[in-house]
Amino acid sequence: MFLATPPVNLWPLGLVALVPVFVMSRNTGFLTTGLCWGLAFWAAILAVTRWWVPLLEDFGSLDRIYAVALAILIAVWQALPYLFAGAATRMLESKVRLSVLVAAPLCFAMAESWFPFPFKAHFAIIVWRVWPLTQAAEIGGPAAVTGLLVLINVIIAEAVVRLATRSRSWRGPTVGVIVVLLTIGGAWARARFVEDVRHRSHKTKTGLVQPNFGPLSPKMRERHGQRVVDCLVGLTRQLDAQGAELVLWPESAWPFPIDRSRRGDFPAGHPWRIRNGIKAQVLFGSLTDDHATGDIYNSALLLRSDGGLELPYDKLQLVPFAERFPFEARMPETAKRIRERLPDWPKIEQGRESRILASGDFRIAPLLCSEELDPQHAAAVASRGCNLLVSLANDAWFSGPAAAEQHLALASFRAIENRRDMLRCTTNGITAHFDPLGRMLGSLPHLPAKRDSMNPPDSLLAEAALVNVPTWANRTTPLFPWACLLLVSVLIVCRLRPGH
Repeated sequence: MFLATPPVNLWPLGLVALVPVFVMSRNTGFLTTGLCWGLAFWAAILAVTRWWVPLLEDFGSLDRIYAVALAILIAVWQALPYLFAGAATRMLESKVRLSVLVAAPLCFAMAESWFPFPFKAHFAIIVWRVWPLTQAAEIGGPAAVTGLLVLINVIIAEAVVRLATRSRSWRGPTVGVIVVLLTIGGAWARARFVEDVRHRSHKTKTGLVQPNFGPLSPKMRERHGQRVVDCLVGLTRQLDAQGAELVLWPESAWPFPIDRSRRGDFPAGHPWRIRNGIKAQVLFGSLTDDHATGDIYNSALLLRSDGGLELPYDKLQLVPFAERFPFEARMPETAKRIRERLPDWPKIEQGRESRILASGDFRIAPLLCSEELDPQHAAAVASRGCNLLVSLANDAWFSGPAAAEQHLALASFRAIENRRDMLRCTTNGITAHFDPLGRMLGSLPHLPAKRDSMNPPDSLLAEAALVNVPTWANRTTPLFPWACLLLVSVLIVCRLRPGH
């Protein structure tokens, strides 16, 4: 699993990574089976997310021993759904005599869909580059792709057992292979239709600015904010000269808080003015403040061609223990002490509603950083009639490329689920352009950056399609695990009928 996951990306190993556990747990109790699955995924998650330790040290201000302990606990929590899924699969297999070929994919898909991950994770991440295997995400998000991968692993495990025991009964694996082929075939046909719609859709040049600076402290922003403004505006002017109709800046790229009552660009002659001869529209991330209440929001703002500023979209899903403290109302003193340890992280107020940012031909569904990891949230925003998905992210706090690529891989599924081009603009990479099949059409590499550092910036000019193909993600993604549960329930009733 570790080798199959980004950044190593030896994805074929993911098709057999679960085979040993399936084979070893065939004759064990469901508790032992669950522990085996939990241990396997805990070890893999701990190896894959080893970047947690330097992250907690650098930005959580924790000593090494506490950072390691917390990283271990995070991996334990992230592995729990697979423990439950493995135990449930074995119970259905032994108590209800339900085939593991049916029970395992359904249980693992339900576990991933319903488990309260504090930091989103999916086994489907291993095939993020293999578009024929990822198209099932349109039906149930990454959890549906996980179910398909689990089924492939189970088929191979069952084949291994039958070969070892010289069994002549191959009905189960044969049916499983047929299901996999039909699923991939149906997904391929749908993908060809979507690709044809995209080919006929209106294309527009879009510029993505990657400023390549590290996490900037409030003091650094105050001292060198004008330098940041000049960098962003300078790259925007270059992209505008290349024909870009829309230019994107990353999350919180603007160095100064913007008054929420502002409805236009800064006046002519002001050092912060953006539209100095620039025709392109600019979508950028910035902290916005409400002078009446003192509240601060993490926002996305669209500066139109006429110089007007759209009402800000405010981030709805805040990062736990960074942008928000989960139990602040009940534990105000604890929250206060944590805030004192994290001076570079201001308290962020939660946005009130999702909304489309519309201007001209663009109907943009904005996602801010961690929001691009939630299938249901992205589908809810996109269902409002968008023709382009845009994610503004800040991965500057990742010390290496592993976390940045894993974040990118998980985000790529939003393009598939909503069948829209997705533009992902980040502070220091990985900036990327995805088509509605989740294929990466262009990217800028991740550039590790230390705190308060400013490296040479970069930019990407992408030809994005404004796609309006119908999609059902906003309906099917929430219903998918319930459909799995209904199917399992029906099969249990059928198996437990008298005389069966």
